[in-house]
Order: sequence, then C-alpha cells, then structure tokens
Amino acid sequence: MLVCRHGRVSDGGVWNKYGLSQTIEDEIISLSPSKCLPHADTELPHVFVGDDVDAFALKLHMMKLYFQNGLSADRRVYNHRHS
Repeated sequence: MLVCRHGRVSDGGVWNKYGLSQTIEDEIISLSPSKCLPHADTELPHVFVGDDVDAFALKLHMMKLYFQNGLSADRRVYNHRHS
C-alpha cells in the first residue's frame, strides 16, 4: 500500500523504496529493446527521465540533468531541453 506524505519523501526515495529500479537492475523485468528514432540509424535504449539532479542515481536506465556548475553550452542546452 502506497502511503503519501506530501513533501516528506523525495522522488528518488519513492523510486528506490518501491522496487521498480531494483527489478530492472536484477533483470526480473526489462525495458523494451533499443530502437532507432525516426529518420535515424543509431539504436537508442529506452530510459526513464529524472527531473532532479540529486533525486535519482545515475544508472543505465536513468537519464538526469547535469550539475549546473561550469556547464558547456551543449550541456546547458541538454538541461534546458530535458527540463
């Protein structure tokens, strides 16, 4: 049973507590196979997108923002589009 306590548990805390991340890491369940984007020939994996730099651990199945300090222009653009 999921009990919500508004503002008490971070998104990353919920992600870790309820086990989806661990079942993916343990290969109990898997994400869809990698696919090519339209008009491209490079296969890309399916991933989850985290909206906070600190809330989620960086994993093969998780994308998140770059830390803000000293970002290159490309990384600033990535953070902007990611958000």
